[in-house]
Amino acid sequence: MYNKRLGNAGFYLLLLFAFLITVWPRASYYLAIGIFLLWLSDTVIFHEVELSEMPLFYPILIFNVFLILAGGLSLINGIYSPYIAVGLLSLIYFIVPGFVMSGERRKMVLWSFIAGVVLTSGIQLITLWGNASEIQTAPFWPGHPLMFQIALSLCILIAFFAEAEDLREKLFLGLVALPPALTAILTLDKAVILVIIVGILLVGIFRDRTILIPAALAVVILFSGIFGISYDIEKKITPREYLAFVLSPINEIYNNNDVIKQAQFFGDDAIPSNAVRKSNVEESFFLKMLRDVGPPALIVFLWIFVEQARGSFSRQKKILPSETRAHHLGVLLILTAIVIMNLYSSAFEYGAPVLESWMIIGMSEI
Repeated sequence: MYNKRLGNAGFYLLLLFAFLITVWPRASYYLAIGIFLLWLSDTVIFHEVELSEMPLFYPILIFNVFLILAGGLSLINGIYSPYIAVGLLSLIYFIVPGFVMSGERRKMVLWSFIAGVVLTSGIQLITLWGNASEIQTAPFWPGHPLMFQIALSLCILIAFFAEAEDLREKLFLGLVALPPALTAILTLDKAVILVIIVGILLVGIFRDRTILIPAALAVVILFSGIFGISYDIEKKITPREYLAFVLSPINEIYNNNDVIKQAQFFGDDAIPSNAVRKSNVEESFFLKMLRDVGPPALIVFLWIFVEQARGSFSRQKKILPSETRAHHLGVLLILTAIVIMNLYSSAFEYGAPVLESWMIIGMSEI
């Protein structure tokens, strides 16, 4: 940002946005509009825009072009395409670096987001406890925004844990991760549990093996029934059942083989049809995108993730401050979480997951 006052105002709005996107999503959307208007005002007045130099400028631009073309053809056929919103909300990637211009500011935004997730998941845990003597599991539909936010926050905390050098800091991060992790487990969200398992294994194998200690302790607590946690793993998530869940995308591809073979360039919504489809939250977002907006949009969408993963991986290996390394490691884990959550559900059908994902990824470019 060229103007310091506009930059500071936008940063404080972004802090509030990062906190409220979990606690009060509707209010956060209005804040996002305010952040965009501040960024636009600075751009129009001072004409200092270098968006084309950002690594994902062309992939995101091409992605939005495909979505707008597919969405326009869908509207001609009387079908509203929600994927246009997915593309437009990704533009926050270009806005965030204008307000977050240092590692310290980036850390403040991340902790604001984590605080909102911990508060919301803590309230959810209190609801689960209630007045009962034992905690009861509560159902959430697949891809629920809170579950996605829990997955993102845990990815960030795992990355911070891996880069933390002080034992007290590691203990603090473990305690902070406890409410969202318990909420994910007690709501039986298999996709988030898979994100946790994959994240801990990757970091434990390639970065910091000490993270396996609190993970093992959590497993012991779950099996022992400490704190009144009634979590009968043998009945609710058996190894065979969970393996079937992990392999379910393969079955989904096999069962929808005709959708893949007959995919139209701009999707089925771009051609006249009398068929009316209902959205299924348990269906893979990637499969929906392939069917509704076509293979090119899906390919570019995946290209964006590959480009960001390549950039974050190369930067994370360099000699950088621990905060910067932790952020790039967190982005790698978040990209893994995005793929998993959208492979097993349709998390990106909601605005909040899209906004918060691109907000965090955009802060990689400061």
